[in-house]
Amino acid sequence: MSSRKEAKSKAQMRKDKMKCNKPQRAPKGAKQKYIVKACDDGKQKIVRFGYRGMQDFLQHKDPKRRASFKARHRCSEKKDKLTPGWWACNYNW
Repeated sequence: MSSRKEAKSKAQMRKDKMKCNKPQRAPKGAKQKYIVKACDDGKQKIVRFGYRGMQDFLQHKDPKRRASFKARHRCSEKKDKLTPGWWACNYNW
């Protein structure tokens, strides 16, 4: 039981050290490519987004692929900064 509390406190310490709304690469071995401490209206949440094995617009710069992704994922409807979908649409693409 104490190891669970220690793990929670370590995660809280990492969350406290992260800057709000500044994405960074996720650690090796993680499924997602990026991690961010999303802050909006006084709320904070750790959000993981982006599939590690795929290229995003930051890498390939293809406008057709960008338009296709945004249409497929309905990026115009994503308004909540505390969701992975918002970050994938607005940071990756």
